Amino acid sequence: LIKCSEPVSENDPDLDLALSDITMSFSGKSESVVLLFKNGDQIPYSELPKGHLRFLSMALEIATRGFILNNNDCKIEGIVLIDDLDLHLHPSLERTIFSRLRKAFPLIQWIVSTNSPLVVSTFEQKQGINDILKITKNGPDTEIIPIENLQGVDISSILKYAMDTPEDDSRISDLREAYDFWKSKGDTAGMNNVKELIKNQLGEDSRLYKTLI
Repeated sequence: LIKCSEPVSENDPDLDLALSDITMSFSGKSESVVLLFKNGDQIPYSELPKGHLRFLSMALEIATRGFILNNNDCKIEGIVLIDDLDLHLHPSLERTIFSRLRKAFPLIQWIVSTNSPLVVSTFEQKQGINDILKITKNGPDTEIIPIENLQGVDISSILKYAMDTPEDDSRISDLREAYDFWKSKGDTAGMNNVKELIKNQLGEDSRLYKTLI
């Protein structure tokens, strides 16, 4: 559990999840597992936020079953299948969960499903080793389609082109594409015209409007 909780990189520390120790608490005849976090928090295992509880329970289940099935060997090998890997997870954990699991269990072959573009965008894909497959319905038939490497691709593009998710507001998307077009041409007047349309549509307090140069 401690290894899974460790930050995956210096650029994405996520210290709220990092554990320093695991201990037991006794009250009368009852006992509970208490997690000690590096940020100073001490939280009983059963009182963890739902996302943290699911992630750590998943890791503990894999460790326990792997230890038993590998004849009490801590070098756990095997195949693990996980449905809806991203279920109940905070977005920051969705980005790192697969890296955390692979770091803690390097000899495991993983087969997972997800509906999260955050999981897909951080998946380190290598041809012939790590693959992304899209399962889709085509009439009565089910198709399994290989997907190109999407690591580092922005979330909107993954939703639109890989997960067949329609955009919420095509007009705003069209305006943003028009702005990017005029920007690529170096046309300041065109950029300003589109920027004004976006301001009228969303207001001056819009995050999109404020980020436009």
